[in-house]
Amino acid sequence: MTDNVSPSFDAPWTDAFVRLADHCIACVTCAAMDKEGTNLGLLCAEGQRLNEEFRQARRACCPESRGAGHNVHRHPEGQAIRW
Repeated sequence: MTDNVSPSFDAPWTDAFVRLADHCIACVTCAAMDKEGTNLGLLCAEGQRLNEEFRQARRACCPESRGAGHNVHRHPEGQAIRW
């Protein structure tokens, strides 16, 4: 992601996501895998900070996503965002 590849839409939280992704692919702790190659889901302190930054940016963009169980969010221009 260091080649400045951006998502197909311009959402306010995309910069925070790219910073998190760039960190996690380069960090030994965040990229740790088990013997089968499954990511262990560990985050170092910087990864945790960037993850929280991303979550807050996403919440600011999509206030309706604050409830539990939501996986479809709306970009301010109305397009659905799934993750």
